[in-house]
Amino acid sequence: MVNIEFTSGGEGRPVTNISCRLALGLLFAFTFVAHASAIGPDEDVDPNEVLFRLSAPESSLEAGDKAEISLDISAPLAFQGFQTSMAYDTEAINVGGWNIRNEHVIDSLGGADFVSFSVNHEIGSLTVGVLLRTAPPFDVASIPGVGCPMPMMNIEVSVPEDVPTQITRFRFVNGFGVPPKFNLLVVGNQGEAPDRTKDALISVTAGVPFLRGDSDQDGQLSMNDTVRVLTYLFIGGSLDCEKAADKDDSARTDMNDAIGLLRYLFLNGVEPMPPFPLPGRDPTDDDLTCLTSYFAS
Repeated sequence: MVNIEFTSGGEGRPVTNISCRLALGLLFAFTFVAHASAIGPDEDVDPNEVLFRLSAPESSLEAGDKAEISLDISAPLAFQGFQTSMAYDTEAINVGGWNIRNEHVIDSLGGADFVSFSVNHEIGSLTVGVLLRTAPPFDVASIPGVGCPMPMMNIEVSVPEDVPTQITRFRFVNGFGVPPKFNLLVVGNQGEAPDRTKDALISVTAGVPFLRGDSDQDGQLSMNDTVRVLTYLFIGGSLDCEKAADKDDSARTDMNDAIGLLRYLFLNGVEPMPPFPLPGRDPTDDDLTCLTSYFAS
């Protein structure tokens, strides 16, 4: 446990009549595009409030998927650090780690002397502590207060296998950790609680088990599967399980899948990619869908 006493600090100026994108553009001219793409609509934010926000992917996650949740902070005054206490449903989400990439404000300011990221998956809690400088003068490095959400770090999450379809919440909850941690900013030598927190809602969809190559969804591989792919490619229609038709797992359905399956069936060619020879969920992340499957319960 690291204990730090804050003895000095500085104040920034509140920004009240300027858009978030313009404010970030003025402060981070060389990384404007990256910062601007990370913030939400200006209408969602009161520039005079301290807001802690978690931003989740808009698309639904399936079993086995990995994603990142952005931890964003909006404040009207400059601050030297922050700490957060969060909770999540362990049956729906696993928390792996964190990263601060170049487009994040902390990295743009030269990094932080102290970063703590502590996960307790048994109870579903996460605490984060960040302090830019651990020696005085503490205000030599401050995160500017521009009155709009700025990305602090990404929280890496994954979806467990066999998770049921649901909407789960990644939320701010005070009191986790030993000693208990609370959501607050370090402004000068004071801890300031946020005026508002905004949790992340994560849509989780149960993955559908399928057999790679089984395009016609009859539970086995045959010449009919090749005909089904060729019909889809040259005549039209749809596939109930695009993932199954993608024999080589190239993230698209094309002639290679049809010819490759024929070669496997009759010329001792390369077998389909997993899941094969047993049905299962897609081990790779792509945009192909599988709405229904012979093996779905």
